[in-house]
Amino acid sequence: MVKNFGQSLYEFAVERETVAPLGIRYVQADLCALPDLGAPFDAVVASMVLPAIPDWTGVMRACVDALKPGGLFVFTVNHPCFEQLWPSWREHGEYRTRRYLAEYEIPGPSGVDFHRTIAT
Repeated sequence: MVKNFGQSLYEFAVERETVAPLGIRYVQADLCALPDLGAPFDAVVASMVLPAIPDWTGVMRACVDALKPGGLFVFTVNHPCFEQLWPSWREHGEYRTRRYLAEYEIPGPSGVDFHRTIAT
């Protein structure tokens, strides 16, 4: 059985904090229904998580709501033309982009990602 890579990373981080404490508190939660995390944050970083969440607008709202006034929200996502490059290369020997202007689900080994347009 293949272990969920994200869960493995989370467990590794929690274990490292136990072994060599830095004062980090890890929380695993639904980004659309965050538990009380205490005081507002100076910054929120959402790196490559938005493409895996159906309700991306709810997640962005939760991240912004968790900030102090003037706080910084940083997020990263793939440009839509850079999705599915390896399967395209294997099949065609070159990179091809299809359905660029459509929104659709991309099945994956650990769940679904969502292709969204630049306009979205």
